[in-house]
Amino acid sequence: MHKHFVQSFRESLGFFYLLKRHAKRRKKSDVLSVEEIVHIAGHKSMYLLILIFNLPTIFPIPLPPGVSVLGTIPCILVAGHLLFGKKNLMLPKRLLSVSIKKNLLLKITDTFHLSLFKFSKIFKKRMSFFFTPTALKFIGLHIIIMSIILLLPIPFTNLAVGMSIVLVSLGLLLEDGLFVFFGLAWGLFAIMFCIFLVLLGKALVLKVLAYFGLHLGG
Repeated sequence: MHKHFVQSFRESLGFFYLLKRHAKRRKKSDVLSVEEIVHIAGHKSMYLLILIFNLPTIFPIPLPPGVSVLGTIPCILVAGHLLFGKKNLMLPKRLLSVSIKKNLLLKITDTFHLSLFKFSKIFKKRMSFFFTPTALKFIGLHIIIMSIILLLPIPFTNLAVGMSIVLVSLGLLLEDGLFVFFGLAWGLFAIMFCIFLVLLGKALVLKVLAYFGLHLGG
């Protein structure tokens, strides 16, 4: 692997290590704030926050109802920085003060850290055109669209949509454009899948209404 990529990959893994160490040191508190996570993440905080907020949508981790959906609001705000070309992450104080349960965060990061390390050999620094300012704006828009879809009450779509965001943010984090491409392509599939489910649901509802209407009319 390229020397620069190796350094980038170690920095990414190092974040999860620092996050775990910081969480374990906070023995008197059961939570971590978003502000603390941003501070630990450093210059890659945008990509890491997008990744963390969407990991619950793709991993089989027992979570309280609504947790995976709640992560989409801050994800939209962070992705907005990419869309408008903002390099410094500036979030509302209310969002920075939001607390995440330490045990929940450790479960998420442990699961992802092990998976990332296990498949480390497949990551490479490539397709650098995805990291130009124009491309990053398009990627920010893509993440916002995917996040909005996550907020819609469409069943069986969280995994498909969340996977797109995770792949894109992972590619940005590790500077692997191929994963960004896979994430964007997967997003198109997710959108078509959502449209299919909506049309299918509409057709089923119309059939049910027509069936009962026929019998009520008879």
